[in-house]
Amino acid sequence: MENSIEKKFHDEIIKLCDDNKSSNNSIFTRERYRETIGNVKEAKLSSKKTALQRYFLRQYDILSVAGIEKLIRKGDEIFYYCTVDELYPLIRTAHSGMCEQCILKKSRTETTKLVVRPITSTDFNSRCQVDIVDYQSCPDGEYKWIMHYQDHLTKFSVLRPLKTKRAAEVAYQLTDIFLLLGAPHILQSDNGREFTANVITELKLLWPELKLVHGRPRHPQSQGSVERANADIKSMMIFWTHENNNTHWSEGLRFVQFHKNRSHHRTIDQSPYKALFGSDPTVGLSSSALPKELLDTLETEKI
Repeated sequence: MENSIEKKFHDEIIKLCDDNKSSNNSIFTRERYRETIGNVKEAKLSSKKTALQRYFLRQYDILSVAGIEKLIRKGDEIFYYCTVDELYPLIRTAHSGMCEQCILKKSRTETTKLVVRPITSTDFNSRCQVDIVDYQSCPDGEYKWIMHYQDHLTKFSVLRPLKTKRAAEVAYQLTDIFLLLGAPHILQSDNGREFTANVITELKLLWPELKLVHGRPRHPQSQGSVERANADIKSMMIFWTHENNNTHWSEGLRFVQFHKNRSHHRTIDQSPYKALFGSDPTVGLSSSALPKELLDTLETEKI
């Protein structure tokens, strides 16, 4: 049902694009989005600007977010343009967070009314969350799901492609993460306590000495932050596949993970990477102060 609604929405938007070919049309296909970024960059470099180039510079600007070029509206406030492929998940997430009926429907599922106490963490790995993002609408071969594992304190995320959402496969991926970063004291999930309990059972089969407990999921008031994070992952995946002309999103997931962890996080007022490691991530010598002309000539370390 959800997939058919999304397809109908997408088809209607494409029809609007076809009906309105004007250059000031605010609906962007991915091709027009990339073309507009190219036009803005070309206009900035041009010494003798044409009328069309002056128009592009009045209307648009480019902002680099986690190493990805984003098209924004020219002005004091930052407004991002998005492609038609990104519209539906963004609108759906915004709607579910503001629709009174949706919020009431969620609240009816609560069996008791408790005073909400924010879940806090004081140490890395004291509490972590694992959630499964549904990607069945855009399978990459056998991969149809994304596992999103996040430390509660630093917001550091690890993303892994999944063939299924079975507890055994999730536990296998988590074991690999735990043996690299360490295992948390508490593991929680918005996929339900039964799911978390099954994952912990599978983890103990793989690593008998491991001891951790399942925690309470985030309260309904903060559920929107989980949905926004998952929608953000989907949007970043869509952008990566389009920019790299590669439909194998399982290959791009690690790059999205890197961009997500080095981007500024409003809650902690720094990037998750810096919160965990104490410094900003580097991209080899590309992050150094060496001029690009010199970088292009470097191949081996001289003795």
